[in-house]
Amino acid sequence: MSKPDWQKVWFAKFNACIGSVRTNLVRRKHSDDPTCPCCGELETTEHIYQCKSANMQAAYNVHMEELTSHLRATTSKAITDSIIEVCNATRELRECELDQEWDQTLLDVATVQISVGQRALLGGRWPTRWIEQQKAYNNRTRSKKSPEIWLARTICTTHLHSGEIETIVTRTICTTYLHSGEIETIVTVNITVTKGSNIACSLTNGSEMISEGGSNTVE
Repeated sequence: MSKPDWQKVWFAKFNACIGSVRTNLVRRKHSDDPTCPCCGELETTEHIYQCKSANMQAAYNVHMEELTSHLRATTSKAITDSIIEVCNATRELRECELDQEWDQTLLDVATVQISVGQRALLGGRWPTRWIEQQKAYNNRTRSKKSPEIWLARTICTTHLHSGEIETIVTRTICTTYLHSGEIETIVTVNITVTKGSNIACSLTNGSEMISEGGSNTVE
């Protein structure tokens, strides 16, 4: 099985809470020990992202450096800091901390992202207001780049390490805007990623095509 196929299977199991974490293995009678082999705490699906062992923290730090590099090259400092804070706050099970450079709209979208949980963050369920924030940044910098493709690349960067994309990866990501517990807008981002080629991205709302385009090559 190729690495992209493995990743898609892993994320499907992760989001459905049926992966081979210790608590599931005990429930299936494949193990007698429900604790994490890295830190000794109960190993649930959520614990995979929250484990604070030295090895897991080191792996998390490496991945966050990669995500930070991507964001610093493509968006504003405020949006970069807010997404990094969302990742850290989700991992640490706390509310996001307001930075002086954030406006209330940016704080609101970060708060919504945290509220939908870590499986939404890692699985690609991101509020569409991230696109609105990036569009405003593009307008200020007079950039003609697509904010939808920026979001697609950012979502990919949260779970695909550079250098590991060897063949085509196609993901369909349902991104929702949540308000008062109700889903007001559902946007589907269809992403095709090929190493050495362009990212192809189409954005649809129901059956209506909103936008379509490509981005720079994946190195």
